[in-house]
Amino acid sequence: MSIFSSAGSIHAYYPEVVNTMPIKTHKVRIYPNAQMRQVLDAGFGYARYCYNQGLELWNVMYESFVLTGNLKFKPNGNKIRDILVNEKEDWQFSFSARILQTAILNLKKAWQNFFNPNMIHSKRPTFKSKRHKRQSFTTDRAKVVNSKYLKLDKPLGQNYDLIKMAEPLRFTGDIKTATITKRGERYFASIAVQVADQPVPQFVESFDIQAVDMNIGHFNANAMSLTTITTRILHLHSKIKHYNRQLARKRKVNPRNYWSHQYAKTKCRLNKAYLDIVNLQQDMLQKFTHSLLADCQTICVEDLNVNAMKMNKKLAKNLHRGLFGRARRIIEYHANWNHQLFIKADRFYPSTQHCSLCGFIKTREATGGKQTLSGDSINQKHQLYHCFNCGANLDRDKNAVDNLIAYAAGLTAE
Repeated sequence: MSIFSSAGSIHAYYPEVVNTMPIKTHKVRIYPNAQMRQVLDAGFGYARYCYNQGLELWNVMYESFVLTGNLKFKPNGNKIRDILVNEKEDWQFSFSARILQTAILNLKKAWQNFFNPNMIHSKRPTFKSKRHKRQSFTTDRAKVVNSKYLKLDKPLGQNYDLIKMAEPLRFTGDIKTATITKRGERYFASIAVQVADQPVPQFVESFDIQAVDMNIGHFNANAMSLTTITTRILHLHSKIKHYNRQLARKRKVNPRNYWSHQYAKTKCRLNKAYLDIVNLQQDMLQKFTHSLLADCQTICVEDLNVNAMKMNKKLAKNLHRGLFGRARRIIEYHANWNHQLFIKADRFYPSTQHCSLCGFIKTREATGGKQTLSGDSINQKHQLYHCFNCGANLDRDKNAVDNLIAYAAGLTAE
């Protein structure tokens, strides 16, 4: 990604916003003791059981509704929840009732996303597996005690210990939900807090415009130093490659009984390396977004057809590592939090083919052809944009970002 900024005297109108109560989530690592680890692990299994039971019942009712057309068989969240609550077994009363409620609520949202025409990539809900790398459950009655301990709601007759948090909550307000997750051997709590919001000013004048150009080849972040994080991520990728080769060699040597103590040890190291990469990437994106939106009121991001680009086997790995979709989502919700204008450029806007000086647009029919990852047919350089009209030699990323800034300026001026 490449980031450049430009200042201009642009008059933009922001409609007056009434005070709302947005919900912000703080994900914090937690350190449960031995007793609470058993409780949390059992909670993961119970949430998975409730979700799968609800999904099985939903599928039966949905197929009956499709065949008969009788609205009595049309499934919804309330019907599924009431049936599961009425058919509870004795052992289920040793778990919090809120786990079942929130599991069915998540199932309801999954079906709504599947039928939502705007979410074309949402798939039909499937059964959850205990072998999945991420186990979780949600409750809406958790509390934070003394700013450093998490207290979960417990069933009648049981006693739960407090869970130590790595840091206090960053937000002040009413706690709506707490989602406990486990990745590898680490436990996390995502606490959703309803916070107070401030209204935005009606008019904003003379503000800066920031633009982000997605680049598959590298992550270029101006105004902040991410060299250390990037180096650590590359080192972890090399370790993952090494661990995968070790595991593959053990399976090849003894294909029928390859699970040994050393195999489990290497597998644990591999999972830890994957988790470290996820945490470093998330930290890098959050820092990058914070610095990007610190001194601007408008942010413009190009919209790429990433799914189609993934069909190219030479680009697929870099696209996955580029985190284009996640970076755009983080930028968008951070901009909404701060009442900044978020502009998503049209997918067919030729920011890379457009000359920011004279306005010439490269096409397939033009001399030298279009600008590709390896340059054009005349100048085989990735970072060079050569204009066939005015003869200017520009930095590829800088030229694309200047075009996005001009695109955003034209929209805001309207």
